[in-house]
Amino acid sequence: MSDQEDNRLLLVVGLLMVLDLVSLTIGFIVDPEPFEPVATLLVGVGLWVPGVASVVGMMVSRSRWAYLTAWAFVVVCMVLLVVRPIGALWVISLLFTTTTAAGLIGLGVRSIVRTRPAATGPPGAAVVVALSMSALALAVGLAAARSAGWLELTVGMTGPLAAFWFIKTLPGALLLARVVWPAALLVAAPWMDRVPMVVVILASVTTAIAAWRPEVRTSVRPLTTKGSRVRIPPELAPREVLDSAGLDDKGRPE
Repeated sequence: MSDQEDNRLLLVVGLLMVLDLVSLTIGFIVDPEPFEPVATLLVGVGLWVPGVASVVGMMVSRSRWAYLTAWAFVVVCMVLLVVRPIGALWVISLLFTTTTAAGLIGLGVRSIVRTRPAATGPPGAAVVVALSMSALALAVGLAAARSAGWLELTVGMTGPLAAFWFIKTLPGALLLARVVWPAALLVAAPWMDRVPMVVVILASVTTAIAAWRPEVRTSVRPLTTKGSRVRIPPELAPREVLDSAGLDDKGRPE
């Protein structure tokens, strides 16, 4: 199968996932049951961030983590459909969810992403850190469906923000993933109800353990050294370099 055909198949699966996201979002807007407004917001953000990341990861880099995230997305959507009231939008969401699952199986997406060498992507521990952060909003929203308040909203929304900071390797990204974010979660967890508290603690521990892996440090701070100027004979310099500098073959001004 050619790369062009592979890209078309991935595009079809990506469009199905986006349509599923849109139908679920509209369904939550029309009838958020059984979630409270804050939990609905957290679930919505928690679906869109990993969902879009999965689509981009499959289409741009054909990443294995994106394929696995797509399956996690399908499973979460099925869980939401089980607890949601049945209606016209529910049927549409079910259609898109099952079609997405069928596309992941029947269109050979697994074989497409497996043709990509594992070395072309980020290390597995770094993926765990990013996904643990980005999925926190969804996890807290599901765990605190009836009790989510400002604390749960604040804690849940820090997840996607921390994931963005870590993925972009902004200043302090490694310290954020190893110490700051996990510690902040542990401080906030005791003030929550039991179920969201357990979810937040698990997210904190998982992120910290993965972030302290040596390959995560390398992915955030590549092992590069500053170069230095080295003099070379003019005879070894490319002709275009000498021409741009206005020098002859001996390195003298023309």
